[in-house]
Amino acid sequence: MPASPRTWPPELETQAEGYPARMDKKVAALLLSMAYRTGHFRDGGTIIPIRMTHELIAKIIYSDRVSVSRAVSELEKRGLIRLRNSEYCILDFVGLTDIVEE
Repeated sequence: MPASPRTWPPELETQAEGYPARMDKKVAALLLSMAYRTGHFRDGGTIIPIRMTHELIAKIIYSDRVSVSRAVSELEKRGLIRLRNSEYCILDFVGLTDIVEE
């Protein structure tokens, strides 16, 4: 049977007993993927040249805008990313990767 298009890798799909994975993991995984595919170095980090609103990210990762906004704010506070005018800049690839792999 083919996998559903909504299938995430097991480490992102669920945690114990079916609870949703941490939203920061899903957002970090998406941003890393986008940066590796489309990013270019500028302003002390890797810019993702595709403007993405929180609403768009929520649709991509099958979540809601409020949860994405909270996750993005947390990643910014930790100094891992910078967001300006819906343009994301990855400041710390290792830190984002650590979140995904936790």
